Amino acid sequence: MLEAKTKQMEADAKIRYQKELKDLKSRRNELESKVEELKMSGESAWEDLKTGLEKAWNAFDESIKSASSKFD
Repeated sequence: MLEAKTKQMEADAKIRYQKELKDLKSRRNELESKVEELKMSGESAWEDLKTGLEKAWNAFDESIKSASSKFD
C-alpha cells in the first residue's frame, strides 16, 4: 500500500513538473518574442516595448520562483 502511494506521489510530481516546465517554456518564448520586437523597432517604439518586455520578464521570473519553490 505504501509503495503504491509513493508511486502515485512520484507520478503526480512528474505531472506538476512537466506542467511547470511547459509554462516556463511558454513564458521564455514570450520573452524572446519581445526581444525580437525590440530589435526590429525604432526609437519611438522603445517605451511601449520596454513596458511589455518588463512585464514578460517579471512573469517569467515569477514562474521560475514558483516552480522552484514547488520542487525544493
